[in-house]
This record gives sequence, C-alpha cells and structure tokens, in this order.
Amino acid sequence: MCNLPKADPSLRAPSGWTPADLKATSSARRPGMLAASWDAIKGKAERDDGQPLTPVQIDKMAPSLASSFGLPETEVREHLGQVQLFLGGPAAHTPWNAVTIGHDIYVRSQDELKAIEGWQYRRWLSHECGHVMQFAQTPSELSDTQRVRRYLGAYVGHLAVGTGCSPGAVFTGLGLWMHENLNPFNSNKTHIGLQDAMHDTHVMESQAERAAQAFVKTT
Repeated sequence: MCNLPKADPSLRAPSGWTPADLKATSSARRPGMLAASWDAIKGKAERDDGQPLTPVQIDKMAPSLASSFGLPETEVREHLGQVQLFLGGPAAHTPWNAVTIGHDIYVRSQDELKAIEGWQYRRWLSHECGHVMQFAQTPSELSDTQRVRRYLGAYVGHLAVGTGCSPGAVFTGLGLWMHENLNPFNSNKTHIGLQDAMHDTHVMESQAERAAQAFVKTT
C-alpha cells in the first residue's frame, strides 16, 4: 500500500521507462480492499491483460531491489517480469493510491496509473515493487494462491506485532499519531492522520519504502 509521494523532477527519464501506450485495465477482482483481498485469498484469477513493466523499468530497478531484499537478481527480474498494473480492485474505495497483492499492482484511476508510470514517481513504483519482492520471499514451493495467503497473512499480522516481539503498526502508529497531534511539547506538529501513521510505521511498508529510497539514490 502507498500514498502518492511527492514527485521528484531531478533527472530526465531514461528512454523507454514509461510505456508508449498505457493500458488502463480494470481489475477482475471486486472493488474494495476486503472484497478484493478475499477474492485473491480464494484464488480468483486476475486478468492477464494488465499493464506490464517495461524492460527499462525492470533493468533499472532489479539490481537495487535485489540488494535491498537479499534476492538473486535473476529471481528479481523473473518476478518483475510478472508484474501487471490494474485499475480498481483493492485500491478502489481506499485512502491509498496503490495496493499490491502478489505480482499485481492496483491504482485507483487512470491519472494515478499515468503518474506511477512516470519517471518523476519512480520511488512510488519501486515501493510497490518492493511489496512484490516481499511476496517473492514466501516459500516458492507453494502455489501462487498459497503464497498470496502467506503474504497477506504477514501483512495483517504485522498490524499487531512488528519485528520480533515489538509492537505492531496499530500500536506504533497510535503512538506516532498521539505524539504528532496531542503532545503539547511537540512544537512541530505534522497533523498526520491515524491511518497514515499506522501505514508509515508498518514493518513491511517501512521496508518497501527504504528499498524505494535506495533505488532513487542510484538514479
């Protein structure tokens, strides 16, 4: 999951980064996070005509993602080659601009599809591909549906428990929200929302964001 990050206009896009013709394909899964996730858990197949990553996107992101997630680059390239972007599905009716389940990345609108495919928002695309790498770390001997269940189970589990026995995103996010909004000694309030605070302190979101920032540093 990810909210729309600030655009980075620092460098000119590499030729071929953005697809020449964007395919705005609607998800085959039901709209809404719970309904679409349940469809994925039950093994409902996604459409096979979504927007794939371009070869340039794969070439640029693969080395950095391999380093960040400790995966062989050949394996990273294989998984990135299976990524498809769709409209709607779990991203519909949610506060997040993008949601990733398995190899499938979902955005809410055609405008957001255009944005995530643009070089200025490469950190956003890399963040979502970081979630694909987390999916790639599930046991390879399982079926895709079983791996999706494992991935979603881990995500939900980290809402309660973080790394080891540390508090999960519900508790750390609540603490961040209280500090930023209710602490009278905090003179630099960000007025972050509770949902965003839980998102930002989630272990898997933090890992994906660190990987995305590492990628941006290499470009």
